[in-house]
Amino acid sequence: MLFVGDMWPNKEEDEPEWVKGERTQFSSYRDSNGDGFMDHDEVKNWIIPPNYDHSEAEAKHLIYEADANKVCVIVFYFTAVLWLGTVIVILFQLGR
Repeated sequence: MLFVGDMWPNKEEDEPEWVKGERTQFSSYRDSNGDGFMDHDEVKNWIIPPNYDHSEAEAKHLIYEADANKVCVIVFYFTAVLWLGTVIVILFQLGR
């Protein structure tokens, strides 16, 4: 965990909670083969986790941030726009 040493070089004091948390994260989740280092696959899984949909996470984040009163009105708006767009496309296709 070289980066922890760079961020917290003072070894004479007790470790702060964030350092303990980083050590736990590293040993429990990031260093999957237990060798004390992150190899290519471990780094890849850390940066791009498997079974994680970045698009869905970003969409949820944007909706959460845009919904000022947190009642999800914006979701209804997007659903209505998608439905209306679908209806317009169908009507256009029928008119051909």
